[in-house]
Amino acid sequence: MPETNALLLTEDGDVIELALGKKDRLPVYRAVIRCERVACRALTSRLDMWFDEDHPYNHTDRVNIPAMLLAARHGYAGDNICGPVVVTGGPDDEGAMMPLSQDALRALLVSLDDIASD
Repeated sequence: MPETNALLLTEDGDVIELALGKKDRLPVYRAVIRCERVACRALTSRLDMWFDEDHPYNHTDRVNIPAMLLAARHGYAGDNICGPVVVTGGPDDEGAMMPLSQDALRALLVSLDDIASD
């Protein structure tokens, strides 16, 4: 079984660790985000946030506060992020999606814990 390499942030504030293989990532993102089309927002060069591309229409009443606060910590000041999101590592040199490294995962969990206690 692979190590945790992505996090699911739900609208209810749950943080769920995901262990994804290389080939199944995008279908799993669609399943856990509950959507057909995913969009990606780079939070940093090593951190991406995946969400429902049609989130304003599909999840209108479910603003994801943890995702919004995490994104704001990294300079995001756009529209509300609605519905569940998956956080992964940033792209590699060729643009392929990368998993979270174990160091990035630990730092992200600390950051999310800090956000929850604010």
